[in-house]
Amino acid sequence: MAWPTTDDPRTQFVTVRFTVDEESDIQWAAGVLNMKDRSALVREAVDRLVASERKRAKKQRGAR
Repeated sequence: MAWPTTDDPRTQFVTVRFTVDEESDIQWAAGVLNMKDRSALVREAVDRLVASERKRAKKQRGAR
């Protein structure tokens, strides 16, 4: 399998199992959002969650 050359290669793997219904939801969302593949959708979802939680944590630190 050939890996694309990049300055920031994706070398870390995470194994996740989904139910049939969850996989169906992933495929649907990937199509609706015009994602390249389901991995792109999962990465985008993780990026959004992490950004949201970092923003929330920063806001909580500022409120103290």
